[in-house]
Amino acid sequence: MTVSENSMKNNDGPLEFPYAIEPMFWGTGEMLVWEFEKVLAEIDRDKLLATVLSHPDSVDSVTKEEIEAITGDQFRMIAESPIEEGPRGYYSFFPVLPEENSLVILDPSDFHSELQVLSFHESDKVAGWPIAAYIRADGDVIAFSTFSTGLDPARIFSDSGRKSTVATVYTSINRCIQELLETRINSEIRRAMGIDTLVGKSFSFNGTSFADGEFTALTELLCCEERLGVSVAGQVTTESCAQIRYFLHHPDL
Repeated sequence: MTVSENSMKNNDGPLEFPYAIEPMFWGTGEMLVWEFEKVLAEIDRDKLLATVLSHPDSVDSVTKEEIEAITGDQFRMIAESPIEEGPRGYYSFFPVLPEENSLVILDPSDFHSELQVLSFHESDKVAGWPIAAYIRADGDVIAFSTFSTGLDPARIFSDSGRKSTVATVYTSINRCIQELLETRINSEIRRAMGIDTLVGKSFSFNGTSFADGEFTALTELLCCEERLGVSVAGQVTTESCAQIRYFLHHPDL
């Protein structure tokens, strides 16, 4: 069954989703692996260069030509990295219940036992409404995407004259790969949920303040470090090589 985009927002919040969705599987899925060379080929170089030039950490005296040369060097080094250390990720589906500003993640083996609670702050909203407002009151499904760009954005080379610009280029490439992987995994999530390509949206946990231990518990539930081989300790940021995002399938998004 395919969901069409015909719901309308009202002043009381998002409309109740018309029916429950059951994904193709529950729990975590297979690891997806991409070749660095193919991923890098999809990056818009003009957009990347503009991002680097406008970054506050770029050295003012560095020219566009020098940045292009640095970018080319980074692309070549990244493309030569082993495939097992490259861009990789997976997605997961769990049953979920809304509870005020929290989401209660349930065990898919019985749809009853509580595995995890994500206590969002009252200021954490989507289009002006609490995140829980986009979850069916009688139970729903939430997807998580977990992926690594395969890069280490903290890597800075020894050329002190161009140190911050090299780091900025590397971090900007990292962000571009994040966006590409997010798009690819979201497509897989929609396919597995049987929803249209424009329905639903993924969100970052960056800036979200959970209760003590909740984010760490989530990374353990999703087996992040075990499966990705990299640490996801603490809140992820746009400069992290590893990312965890959540996907809500409500058609009002």
